[in-house]
Amino acid sequence: MSFKISDYIKKPVTISSDSSISEVCSMMLKNKTNSLLVLDGKTPTGIISDRQLYSSNISPTTTKASTLQVSFPIVNSSVGLDELLSLFTDSANRMVMVRNNGNVLGIIDEKAIIRILLNEENSKSKKLSSLNMDSNATIQENQSISVAISKLKSLNLTHLLVLSEDLQETGVVSTWDISTKVISKIHQGFSEARGGTFKRELNVLAEPVKSIFSNSVVSLSSTESVHTCLKTMQNKSINSVAIFDDGVFLGFATLRRCINAVMTQNQQRVFVFGLKGYLKPLSSSIESYSSALLDKWNKKNEVQDVYLHVKSFEEGNKLRFLVHARAIYNGKVYSVSSPERPDHYQNWDVYQSVKESMDELSRVLSDQVHSVSKKLGRKRDLKYSEE
Repeated sequence: MSFKISDYIKKPVTISSDSSISEVCSMMLKNKTNSLLVLDGKTPTGIISDRQLYSSNISPTTTKASTLQVSFPIVNSSVGLDELLSLFTDSANRMVMVRNNGNVLGIIDEKAIIRILLNEENSKSKKLSSLNMDSNATIQENQSISVAISKLKSLNLTHLLVLSEDLQETGVVSTWDISTKVISKIHQGFSEARGGTFKRELNVLAEPVKSIFSNSVVSLSSTESVHTCLKTMQNKSINSVAIFDDGVFLGFATLRRCINAVMTQNQQRVFVFGLKGYLKPLSSSIESYSSALLDKWNKKNEVQDVYLHVKSFEEGNKLRFLVHARAIYNGKVYSVSSPERPDHYQNWDVYQSVKESMDELSRVLSDQVHSVSKKLGRKRDLKYSEE
């Protein structure tokens, strides 16, 4: 499906740069959005989102939106899909402004990105088990809000799974919960005296996470597709989903991780050389075929690129093929060739030769992984014996 940015542009929710943080929160809650475009008069000056709001040194009434706003990316209406998606992976911002000949057309936000990704076929083939998630994205319900803030920042996440004292899942705490509920608590107990304000704020941040968390956990199995996860995000108006594997928490599938998964699929991973003349058009289909084979055993994306050098030999009216494969794994190059057997001289199927080389490459890399694991195991055994 062709990408047209005009199909996804929307009018942003705006707020004045001299608005208080309390007013910012009210505007977010009213419009059910986690980000606002900040205006100085009619000129956009930045954006403010729930990520900026949980700073520990703000006052709901005296801190202004202009103090916490951050800059936003600007793109031309002719921007390509990959470039647009990369802005949402490289930036913590929640929106991108779109212009045409200097005129502001609107913004692309996270909801639009979810819609875009749902139209990508690659999102259906990629499984959630392949995402790089962090199982440490948890916090116990009696730990303080301040600890939750520190952990969210260190992991660069928007959600943490909340656990009871017996380590059972009881809910989720997010930057949205912290931003809106904590600021509301501070505002309710606000005193004009500066010392009183600071003391009250510290007391709020010292409260346990269970005082603000949401007790519903939106979750999926790791066997589900990225497409299912994106659909869940769209239906629930969220940007993170808790992922479990047979009851074990693996981490959160975030929108940015879903973007990376789809972009990885979109990027060329296999490169074919050597075919000439009337055989050259085969290169494209071989690349697609090999990429599908690669995705089956390269679940964690340790293999960066694969290069296939295909040689053809004419035997009367038939062709036989030899395929030399090279892969980059952990910065090292590994090479294999399709086996030369007597029956191979009767084999004119280039895809069979490619599959044999890819299978051999998979075995070599698997042996390498197991070899490293055994070495690490011996080091651990040695360490324990020394202790």
